[in-house]
Amino acid sequence: MFSTRFDAMQSMVERLPGVAPPIRRSNPDSYADTPFAEEIASVEMPRKFSFPSIRMYDGTGDPNDHIVQYKQRMLAVALPKESREATLCKGFGSTLIEPALQWYINLPTRSISSFAGLSDKFVEQFKSSRSLEKTSDGLYEILQHRVEPLRDYIARFN
Repeated sequence: MFSTRFDAMQSMVERLPGVAPPIRRSNPDSYADTPFAEEIASVEMPRKFSFPSIRMYDGTGDPNDHIVQYKQRMLAVALPKESREATLCKGFGSTLIEPALQWYINLPTRSISSFAGLSDKFVEQFKSSRSLEKTSDGLYEILQHRVEPLRDYIARFN
């Protein structure tokens, strides 16, 4: 009875204008949630391993470039073959910030079974940030504005 009345009062307070929403409490079991399948999650990280430094990805650059840079840095480190795949997967999250990290944190539990699968999902998610190759066709879309002097129009090409 007390709990029901308390919940009703809490609901009324939350609807008041200017009242900050309550801070959601974490699920005590959520620390054990992992996006990795058992074959990745169960592999122990090498004891004295430290991840090489890499530019953090925030969701705005080319995701393919980030994957390539990450793989090159990780493969330059001597890792035992049996833990290489798991280390690539587990370390990837430490290279992400802002929206990219939020995406990583919200991956479904047990949905990643390989680094290839993780990188495919990552590139798919951030594909709109890819660098596209410029072609000469784009030049046909550049027009001189009505009041733009010819000198200024030509200057845009230099």
